[in-house]
Amino acid sequence: MIALKNLLKLLLPPILFELRRNKDIVGSYLNYADALNASNSTGYSVGSYDLVNYVKNLRNQKTPNIWAWTSVTCLLIAATRQLRNVLGKKPSMRVIDWGGGYGETFFQFSKLLLSISFNVEWNIVELADKVAIGKKEFETDVLRFYEKIDAISDPSSCVLLLGGVLQYLSDPYALIKELLHYKNEFVAIDRTPMVTDARRGFECFHVQRIPTYLGGSSHPLRVLNYDMVQDIFLAAGYELLAQHDYGPFPRGYSKGHYYAQVWHRTICGGEPS
Repeated sequence: MIALKNLLKLLLPPILFELRRNKDIVGSYLNYADALNASNSTGYSVGSYDLVNYVKNLRNQKTPNIWAWTSVTCLLIAATRQLRNVLGKKPSMRVIDWGGGYGETFFQFSKLLLSISFNVEWNIVELADKVAIGKKEFETDVLRFYEKIDAISDPSSCVLLLGGVLQYLSDPYALIKELLHYKNEFVAIDRTPMVTDARRGFECFHVQRIPTYLGGSSHPLRVLNYDMVQDIFLAAGYELLAQHDYGPFPRGYSKGHYYAQVWHRTICGGEPS
């Protein structure tokens, strides 16, 4: 049976779906002058009170919601290359990619890292069967696979990456507490659904079906409680440097949003409780 959404796509003109996706973008004009006339505007308002206050709010944010990650990446690459030129040597970076699969994130980032000429050590901690395959198919002098974080030399000196993994664990909060005992200076959380503005302890649970070309299995999926995650990091002496809300997840029937966060451990940090 054809799903309702697919049926509507067959029956309704494509333009209706475009209008729904781009509800703030309307019309089609031959040139800028025509669009300007139709907009009933004199162009961008230089002294717009709303825009000025919006920028003031950005300036005063304690924890910026950074959405322009491509621009941030470009700026950091440029700054690092300049630093390398000043110091006359390659910067080094060590990463623990907890639950990093076969190195998907590493291979996505490797070209950028090489463009900076980083000395990189990328360590993936995974289940035993994945580690065995990872070692056989993908391991190099740079990319390595481990079953336990303690098998990595000096794990505390690494950046800890938790990318799209916490939602699949039976007790993600316990894992966060365990990992924060290593006192890594930086911890990055990415592609993790969390629910905000909810009572303490409230979570959502779903089943996620994996596409056939990626194995075709299905797994329980948890939408974490945002405040509970924050409490663990703050109790361990971390500050939230930046975050980004990707938007609703899963679409349509959950209160959760996909989040990315960057945490930094302060000098006077405590211990996870």
